[in-house]
Amino acid sequence: MQGGEAYLSGPCYASGVGRTGRYYIARLEEQARFLKWSLGAFYAGELEEAVRVATVIRTLVHNTAKSRSLLRHLREGYRELEILDMEHPKGEVILHIAVGMRIGPGAALAPSVDLGAMSYRTGTLGDWWKAPVIEFATRLGGRRKYSREMLTLILANKEGGAHVDANEDPGYVALQEGVPLRFISAGSTLPMPDLARYSTAQSGVELLKCICDAFGHRFRKPMEAPLKWEAPAPPGASVTLTHADAVTLEAYRGFVVPPFPATEVKVRRREDPPAAKEAAGDEGADPSPAER
Repeated sequence: MQGGEAYLSGPCYASGVGRTGRYYIARLEEQARFLKWSLGAFYAGELEEAVRVATVIRTLVHNTAKSRSLLRHLREGYRELEILDMEHPKGEVILHIAVGMRIGPGAALAPSVDLGAMSYRTGTLGDWWKAPVIEFATRLGGRRKYSREMLTLILANKEGGAHVDANEDPGYVALQEGVPLRFISAGSTLPMPDLARYSTAQSGVELLKCICDAFGHRFRKPMEAPLKWEAPAPPGASVTLTHADAVTLEAYRGFVVPPFPATEVKVRRREDPPAAKEAAGDEGADPSPAER
């Protein structure tokens, strides 16, 4: 027993070859280091590393009828592991993007995540894996929802992590082309980021912290899981999604959109209750000098 949890220590017979819990811990340590290296490259600007992050996450968490995840090999109740997650919105939400970003200096946008932000709470790995991190209403009146599981498997199985599919995933295309928002900074409309890659890298940050907290004491070498990951900002003013600056988020179809109040953006219809309207601020007013 370790910390009140049962770990596999004897042989684990999968295909007639016994493997011990110590073996699986060694493989977990390897995967955690792969994940940390890829995250370091991603947040340094190498955004293509997101597909390798996705592949590691799949190895650690994803189960199929024919294969077990590495965490399940180690602990049958791995879905109850504690992990930092964002609070999920309730009711009808027009736009929900639980993805951290930094805007600026100038007309620039980059991924950024801070696990110490107030928008985070402690949840379970099972809920975290299935929870929607991106949700939006389409221009044709439909709805799109993307969980961490969905985004991870698209990148790992179809977009080059472990395999390149011959056909585009329609959900991935819709995410790249159909999100009803624009980012404007320094008077320029910024290119829409690849939210699947941003979100999957952020999931990697969250999962690395979970693994180091739960299993790091069994690793051969100490491993730290930083709470904050962000590319070094060039000189000049910039803003994260926890502040309002000279940044405008515009949504189509006449939705009320407040300046970014946190790393999670929630946009509701005009007829919402007064509390939601107050959160959105004065629809017609320009940002105050303090907000610019």
